[in-house]
Amino acid sequence: MALTFRSFVRVHGVLLAILALAAGVRFRGIAFGLPDVDARPDETTVMNLAIGFFTGDLNPHFFNYPTLYPYCLFGLYACYYVWGTLRGEFASLSDLAARYASDPTRFFLLDRALSALAGTATVYVVYRIGSQLAGRRTGLIAAFFLALAHLHVRDSHFGVTDVAATLLITCSVLFILRATDDWSPGNWLVAGALAGLATATKYAGALLVLSAALAILFYSRHRGRTRPALLFLSGLLVAFLMGCPFALFDASRFASDFAAEAEHLRLGHRLILGRGWWYHLKYTLPIGLGRTLFLAALVGIPILMKRDWRKAAVFVSAAGGLLPARGAVPKALAIAALALLVIFPSIRKVVLTDRLLATKDSRQLAIEWARREIPRGSSVCLAGPIWRQETPSAAPLDPISSYKLLTYDQVSGRFKVGDAVQTSLPDYVVLRESPLLAIGGAPQGLKDLVAASYRLKASFHALDLQASHWFDMQDGFFIPLAGFAGVQRPGPNIYVYQKRDSPP
Repeated sequence: MALTFRSFVRVHGVLLAILALAAGVRFRGIAFGLPDVDARPDETTVMNLAIGFFTGDLNPHFFNYPTLYPYCLFGLYACYYVWGTLRGEFASLSDLAARYASDPTRFFLLDRALSALAGTATVYVVYRIGSQLAGRRTGLIAAFFLALAHLHVRDSHFGVTDVAATLLITCSVLFILRATDDWSPGNWLVAGALAGLATATKYAGALLVLSAALAILFYSRHRGRTRPALLFLSGLLVAFLMGCPFALFDASRFASDFAAEAEHLRLGHRLILGRGWWYHLKYTLPIGLGRTLFLAALVGIPILMKRDWRKAAVFVSAAGGLLPARGAVPKALAIAALALLVIFPSIRKVVLTDRLLATKDSRQLAIEWARREIPRGSSVCLAGPIWRQETPSAAPLDPISSYKLLTYDQVSGRFKVGDAVQTSLPDYVVLRESPLLAIGGAPQGLKDLVAASYRLKASFHALDLQASHWFDMQDGFFIPLAGFAGVQRPGPNIYVYQKRDSPP
C-alpha cells in the first residue's frame, strides 16, 4: 500500500501541490467583511433566493439570475439545517430563518466556500483540458496559471454565480474536445448537458453552442453533423430546464426578467464603458490577470493554431520545447522558471488581495466604534449606505435600528426623516470617500454644513485617495484590481462628525 501511495504521489504530486495551492489562495480571507452583510455586492441576492426556497415555493419569482446556483446553495443550507438540528441548534425552520436574519455569517461562509471549491475544481478541469490538447506538461502549466490567476482567485472568494458557471463551462469544453477525437454520441450529449447546467447558472453559458458548432463544422469530416448537433442541443435544453425549471412553468415572468437582464447587459451597469468585449480585452483581462499572463495567452493562440487550432494556452510549454536538452531536470526547471516569470505579476496581486481580504473592513471598524461611542437614540445622517439597511436585517450586526436615521435633501438643503422635514440638525453626520465612481461623494451643501457646524469625531481610513488605483467601477467592490499602493484595508474612507453643541 505504501509503495502504491508513493507511486501515486510521484505521478500526481505536482498536480496535487497545484490544487492545494489553488485551494489555499481561494480560501484565505474567505470571511472578509463579515459580519457586514454587504461587503460584496450581489451575494445576498443569491442567498435570499436560497433561503426563500425553505418556504416550500421553489419558484424564485426572479430570473435575472438563473436558478441552479441558488438551488445548490439551498441544498447546502438544508444540510446545515439537518446538522444544526442534530446538534440542537434548530427546532424548526423558523429557527433557521431567525438565525439568517440575526447572524448570517455561517450562511455567507457556506456560500463562499461553495464558490471557492468550484474555483479549485476548475483548476483540475483546466489541467485535463491542457493534457488532452498538448500533453501533461501543458496541462500542469495551464493548471498552475489558473491556480494563481488573480481575477479567478479574487472572484472565487465571492458567493455569486460567476466561478461556478466557469467550472461548468470548462467541463463542457472538455467533453467537446473529447467528442472531436472519438465522435461518440455520449460525449456530445454530456457536453450539451454540461452546457445546459452552465446556462442554468449564468446565461452566458449558452455561448457554448458556438463552441460546439465550430467543433462540429471543422471536425465532422465524413462523420455527420446533424446527430451530434441534435445531441448537444438536446442535452443543453434538458439540463437547463432541470437547473431552471420555472423558466418553463413560469414562462412569462422568465421572459420578462430575461429581457430586462439582456437590456441591462446592453446598456451597462451604473457606468457606460462602451463595448463590453473590447473593454474587457483592453482593461479587465490584462489588468485583472496580469499583462504577462494575458500576453502569454494571446501568443499561445497563433502557436497552437499552427499546430492544431483547437489547442490553446501552451505558449510556455512550446517555448520550453525550444530550450536545449541538457537533462530532463534542468529543462523542467527552466520551464518552471519561465512559468513563474509569466505568472509573477498575477502572484503579487493574489498575495496583496488575499492580505486585504483578511484585513478588517473600514465599515466594520466604524460599526464597532459606533456601538461603543454613539448613544442609542441619537439622530444620524448617513451620506450613502455606510451600514446596510436591507434584509437580512442587521441588529445586532449594525447600529442602524438604534438611531433616528436622517437623509439630506440637497435641493432644499434640509434634513428629513422619510418625507418629514426636520427643524434641527442631526447629532452625527457620517461621510465617506472612495475612488469608486458609483459610490459618489457627499453633496457640497452637506460638506459646507459639516464644516460650519460639526467637528470630526472619528475617522477610519482604508486607502490613500491620492495614490493611483484601478478599480472595477461597475462592480462596487472595495479592493482594486491593480494599484495597491496606499491601500490599507477594504472599504471606503469613513468620517464621523458630531454636532459642535453636543457634549464631546
